[in-house]
Amino acid sequence: MKKIINILFTVLTGLAVMFIQSCKEDTTPPTITLIGSPDTIIAKNSIYIDPGATADDNKDDAVYVISDYSPSNPDETVTMPYTITYKAQDRNANMATATRTVNVTWTGSSLAYNYAVVDTSQMDTIAYASTVTPDILNTFRVYIGNLMNGTLFVSSTYADLKANSVTIPTQRPDGLFSPYIVSGSGTIADVPPNIIWDIHYTVQDTTGTLPTLHRHAVLVY
Repeated sequence: MKKIINILFTVLTGLAVMFIQSCKEDTTPPTITLIGSPDTIIAKNSIYIDPGATADDNKDDAVYVISDYSPSNPDETVTMPYTITYKAQDRNANMATATRTVNVTWTGSSLAYNYAVVDTSQMDTIAYASTVTPDILNTFRVYIGNLMNGTLFVSSTYADLKANSVTIPTQRPDGLFSPYIVSGSGTIADVPPNIIWDIHYTVQDTTGTLPTLHRHAVLVY
């Protein structure tokens, strides 16, 4: 009987050692897969529902994912980029993380006003007006008229919105054969009772008649 007990003890001890060793050998963290896009853009004052994430592990059958998604992350009333962080941990404390960026963004229609413009680069003595109109085909794009006070080109310059930033992609506002190429970027701030744009942009004359202009305009509604 004693011999049988010793054999069982040896077997159980061996199994325990094997289990512990197998646990120690597991240094691979789980793999997190986001559901949906890792870089999302939503309209200000809309409702965001996070699609979540899943996780797989090379040893464990089931691994749970937690995140810091909450009513304030993102805050749909404030335009800015928010980061949602996801974490998953297996039974051996191997931790994995993944992130999603949610950009709460102005829509073109919410920015469609006539703005007073101060060009701080050229020091225009007379403040002029710039009309912002929405792109009916793209929720997060606008057209900005009169960026150059009507002196160089008359058509509107399009700009893309994302979070609290604005990007003016490289373009020829007056069409394919226009000599002027415009590009730039800036920010949009909600400073009640005003909406303030702060844009730095460059105007290049491809004919070489004018030097490249680096301009800084502030639009205030």
